[in-house]
Amino acid sequence: MPELVSKILAIERLKQEGEAGKCLMCKLNQNNDFVIFEDEHTTVFLSAYPRFWGHTIVSLKRHVECFSDLNEEEYRFLFENSRKVAIAIEKALKPLRTYIASVGATENKLNTCPHIHVNVLPIYENDIKPSQVFTWENGIYTGTEVEWGHLKTVLKSAMNA
Repeated sequence: MPELVSKILAIERLKQEGEAGKCLMCKLNQNNDFVIFEDEHTTVFLSAYPRFWGHTIVSLKRHVECFSDLNEEEYRFLFENSRKVAIAIEKALKPLRTYIASVGATENKLNTCPHIHVNVLPIYENDIKPSQVFTWENGIYTGTEVEWGHLKTVLKSAMNA
């Protein structure tokens, strides 16, 4: 069973992995063991720091910070793949609901960046409010290599179904 770890521990892990001044999404698009799907415009991967087990990110491969800088094809791929991931999560993980949001900071931060990306999160509890979806106040989940491998396999399979 994936383990819930504290916000403090998650931030310490991020500090050890982070590269100051580098775009987090560009880094994850280039070197990521958690990729479950890829096409010419997007990379779909499991969040290594999920608020909910199964949290998946759809990221543009090209570094784009504003929606006005997206071309129509990139926009279509980004949101079509976000929908496909949500459906795969619903089939494979059976959450109560699925939350989809495009978020990002105005500058590079420890756990986010301005690079356009979409978060797809399975919600397993009835009383989760939108303001609680991205906060790490209650910690984040981590798993063993076997648990991560199983989650990746299950979602890859559901994406291809």
